[in-house]
Amino acid sequence: MFLLTLAKGLRNRGAVILFQDGPLRLFLEQEKVPVEIMEADAGISAVSREAGMLRQICAIAGAARLAWQLAARAKEFDVLFANSQKALIVGALTAFFSGKPLIWYLHDILTADHFSASNRRMAVIFANQCVDKVLANSKATLESFVAAGGRRELAAVIYNGFEAECYATKSPPARHELRRELGIGEEPLIGTFSRLAPWKGQLILLEAIAEIPGVHVLLAGAPLFGEEARYEAEVKARTERLGIANRVHFLGFRNDVPELLQAVDIVVHTSIAPEPFGRVIVEGMLAAKPVVATRAGGACEIIEDNLTGRLVAPGDARELASALRDLLDNPEKAEKIARAGQDTVVRRFSVERMLTGVVEQVEAVAGAMKK
Repeated sequence: MFLLTLAKGLRNRGAVILFQDGPLRLFLEQEKVPVEIMEADAGISAVSREAGMLRQICAIAGAARLAWQLAARAKEFDVLFANSQKALIVGALTAFFSGKPLIWYLHDILTADHFSASNRRMAVIFANQCVDKVLANSKATLESFVAAGGRRELAAVIYNGFEAECYATKSPPARHELRRELGIGEEPLIGTFSRLAPWKGQLILLEAIAEIPGVHVLLAGAPLFGEEARYEAEVKARTERLGIANRVHFLGFRNDVPELLQAVDIVVHTSIAPEPFGRVIVEGMLAAKPVVATRAGGACEIIEDNLTGRLVAPGDARELASALRDLLDNPEKAEKIARAGQDTVVRRFSVERMLTGVVEQVEAVAGAMKK
């Protein structure tokens, strides 16, 4: 979503190169963003976050071939922008071949919770040697880059930007209609919106809900990888063991999150490892919902505990259950927190603020290159 929002805002100043075709191309084209497909070598696409050094080195050969092709296209632009770690490798080689400066937007916390040691080393080496500016999506992400060996002077924080109007509160009839479609009455409904993966902590939420009779859970998200598919089966089995299967609703992948947010009473973010940023936290706050998130990573930069949301210890089902009960039992407090959260994120995480920050960095990098 970050890339789509950025590309829309800068559609008249650049073009997007995708390494494989898919839904993103259609979204970009709908927004009149110039977009091209340059298929990446299969070896590049197959490199995962857990990949070892040998597989990454083998992928560099394919990246070099793609970068050589991209270099001719890059001559039309002043600055290259890499939006992922795979794009970093290709972008670094393209920058070398074309003589253009490179900016890398780092979306991930570079720790063992998320990446193999060789993957972290490779990212830091390429960033330190080939990138003119590293933009991080949070202070937590920036600090993880430095802790992994990244050069602090290279890095700056630019938070994600959101179109607040997309999350505007809908009328009560719309809320009731959504709940009826999901087969849920007026019982309290907790919503969590993320892919199904062990580090996202859905099992912790289930343990907490088992302690709160009558509360339903909406799980919107799907596994992305093979091992996460096994985790989905584990989550469903846990609902049976806890006796809450009739209160947990698996929706799978959804592209109507703003609408679903209107159907829930509380948004929960239960990651047990530090989250780089936490887009769904901001989305829940924009929808004027009280948000409960874990006290780690980017969440701590978004929420002020008991003022704009609630923060709980990662992996602590009892503390999570206590925070949920507090909000459910005190609707006036929940409403006050929700409104304060909405006011805060509208100011801090606007699209305009994000675009201004990115443009300033692009112009600074391009200006330095001309000197």
